[in-house]
Amino acid sequence: MLIALKEMMVRRNVEKALMSYGVQIIHFIPGRLRVKLHDWQHREQLLVNLIDDLRMDKSVASVHFTRETGTALIHYDHSTVNDDTLKRWMRLFQKYA
Repeated sequence: MLIALKEMMVRRNVEKALMSYGVQIIHFIPGRLRVKLHDWQHREQLLVNLIDDLRMDKSVASVHFTRETGTALIHYDHSTVNDDTLKRWMRLFQKYA
């Protein structure tokens, strides 16, 4: 129960932070995250660079972007995600915001 509560709190904090970068969490289950990238058409090269950097992250297994919907599906190793991982990912979004 406590683990689920902690994950919910982390998710809320991450959602708030991502919204400031135009990223909305559409769906989340441990190991899989779908995000909507608002206004990506005007920053397509930055998006390509962000996806490349995410793919190089040791916790990320794959990233698939769908142009038609403006969403990215990110598969990651849930067991390796910790506070440092989340901070690293947030720095990536800041870098390309």
